Amino acid sequence: MKQNDSGAVTLKNDQIECRILPMGAALSSVRVQDRGGVFAEVALALAADPDYEANNICTGATLGPAAGRIRGGELRLEDQCFQLVRNDGANTLHGGPHGLSAARFQVTAHTDSAVTLRALLADGLDGWPGNRTVDVTYTLGPEARITIDYQAESDRDTYLDLSNHSYWNLSGRPGSDGLGQQLQIAADKVLYNNEQHLPVKKMPVAGTPFDFRQPQTLEDQMNRYPQDPQLKNAHGYNNAFVLRKRNAEQDPAAVLYDPASGRRLKLFTDQPALVVYSGGYLDASVSLCKGAKAAPGCAVALEAQNWPDAGHLEEAPHPVLKAGGCYRRRITFCFETDRQ
Repeated sequence: MKQNDSGAVTLKNDQIECRILPMGAALSSVRVQDRGGVFAEVALALAADPDYEANNICTGATLGPAAGRIRGGELRLEDQCFQLVRNDGANTLHGGPHGLSAARFQVTAHTDSAVTLRALLADGLDGWPGNRTVDVTYTLGPEARITIDYQAESDRDTYLDLSNHSYWNLSGRPGSDGLGQQLQIAADKVLYNNEQHLPVKKMPVAGTPFDFRQPQTLEDQMNRYPQDPQLKNAHGYNNAFVLRKRNAEQDPAAVLYDPASGRRLKLFTDQPALVVYSGGYLDASVSLCKGAKAAPGCAVALEAQNWPDAGHLEEAPHPVLKAGGCYRRRITFCFETDRQ
């Protein structure tokens, strides 16, 4: 493990190198090999560390207290209702303006292959109940694998749904088109959204642009359904897929593949849903590493989380953290490479 003056922590072995920032406990860089053995950046990495202080696209950041949007900022917690600060029009996004993506974490433990960062969220911050302690641990290996473990405690009953918001372009060319990547998702159902990107109903993926049960490029699916209202609403994908029950350690929730470079990303998680955001709102105002600029569809975010806005959806699992209890969730990014 190496730490620089800005607080960034570098973890690496002979197959992967990644950087973690205290700001948002963000995974700010991931470098892996292509089929020819050449290392390149595959995460949507901003131009410089200070840019993560105003990370409006949340790239690489930890999301919480709740990933996604909450309708009207109204948090329903059993027989209580809390009014949250609204930071996305009439709704609350990713926990509010002082959520974990905007928090400066402290490094509390580290080894050559792992680092743990901690943030404290005060009772009442942005309207959320409970003094909460959140630990995020990044562990490298074996091989080209990054595991993120989330652990949290609260002194009051609260709602908690943590995730990572990394965007991926496995080509290794920052700012280039990411919609040609092939995606496969272990999901038979998807949540359809209203015009505010809030989920309203669960629908089958069969016969729709959301059918990624077999590998498909996002571009091909979008071209097959050019008039689909869901895709038009989000300039692409911004929907939660309801993951099948499976062995979370052995069966991937999703697989992303770039045929040109031979890089493959397998995402494993114990979360019940996966939000796929195809970056339709990214634009050139975002400066990336190597002098590149972002563009619509230049990278794909895969956010393993609970169902968004679960408190307003009857079928949704409701992630309540009881006072004195312990929240635990895991996301693993496993990189593989086709060899020549």
